[in-house]
Amino acid sequence: MFLVRTSSDAATSVGTSETITGSHAAFARLEPDGKLSLTLAGKNVANDQAPDLIEAMPVDGLQVGSDEGGLVGPYSSENKFNGSIDSVIIVLN
Repeated sequence: MFLVRTSSDAATSVGTSETITGSHAAFARLEPDGKLSLTLAGKNVANDQAPDLIEAMPVDGLQVGSDEGGLVGPYSSENKFNGSIDSVIIVLN
């Protein structure tokens, strides 16, 4: 799941219900127009549109694989990713 909470306090997320096994590359994008997309193993698996963009530095910083500083999405506190993450690259355009 890729989730963004914007200044309007609305959370927008994209994800897949597919069961994923083995090693894969995942790409999550937030475009300047608010479009969110998630690509898994070269295949686009989800898209959505955020109502606006993040206008200020979030109080709860970026977290990958868990959400420990207070839940920002519609999930329980038992939400840790159980696999391994080799790398995270953030590209700002």
